Amino acid sequence: MLRPAPPPQPTSARSPQADVNTLYNQGFEIADHTITHRRPQTWWNHATYDDYASEVAGQKHILNRFGGVPTTEIRGFRAPFLAIGGDKYYRAINDSVRVNGDVGYDSSEIQLPSASFQPMWMHTLDHNPVTGIPAEYTCKNTPPTSCPNISSAWAGLWEFPVVDFKTQAGGACAQPDQRGCEWFNMSPDEVAAEFMYNFKSHSTGNKSPFGVYMHATFFDANVHGNGTTLLDGFDLFLSQIMALENVYVVTVDQALQWMKQPTELKDLKTFEPFKCDVDGCGSDFKTKG
Repeated sequence: MLRPAPPPQPTSARSPQADVNTLYNQGFEIADHTITHRRPQTWWNHATYDDYASEVAGQKHILNRFGGVPTTEIRGFRAPFLAIGGDKYYRAINDSVRVNGDVGYDSSEIQLPSASFQPMWMHTLDHNPVTGIPAEYTCKNTPPTSCPNISSAWAGLWEFPVVDFKTQAGGACAQPDQRGCEWFNMSPDEVAAEFMYNFKSHSTGNKSPFGVYMHATFFDANVHGNGTTLLDGFDLFLSQIMALENVYVVTVDQALQWMKQPTELKDLKTFEPFKCDVDGCGSDFKTKG
């Protein structure tokens, strides 16, 4: 399972840059999401190569200069609104997230599992479409022209699909806090059950990582007006999966490092990318032998 960053704590005394630095020093991965996140959403579908490149490179500079995050550790990117822009987008990401010759990852393509295809593993874009998988299955972003061109390949660039989140009532959304997934009348037990329902679609199938991608507003939402929040349900879900054998809560980059260096369960305690040396790490990260 991929670990989400916790929501920033509301405060008038701290800057966003200080919050980023705190999260980084707590062991959370910090990725790139552009400087402006400008509207309208459709602007990103039609942005130029230079637009993308300046937004991505500029945000990396800001995270480094004001958030204290080494640029070599900013390896990932997600498009605003998941609005990707075709080959010029992938070329800019490929150029911008390259670190010491090692290409990083994008996590913006929406993937919709079906009866025929299980949730996808992360994969490189060395070949497009992914061998044996129809292009319309691997990239469900709109408009379809925003997806990679069938003739293009971006060697070494990894894609971590945003697998559609489904509710037991039949709803679906790219991220749990988006329209299509109605949470706000659920108890914490019901929220945890929805997460577990989606987790099992991965863990009992092809074992692909279960990515948890949410905005901070998800954690701020008050369910019943009595102080109970959706975070209580998510915390319950985390406690449930942490009690399971062979489940690891990691960042996207840690999962990527495992993909590059597949390691048996018996050796994960000494797997360098999974080590966590920051204070309080033991409460967030589990290794079981």
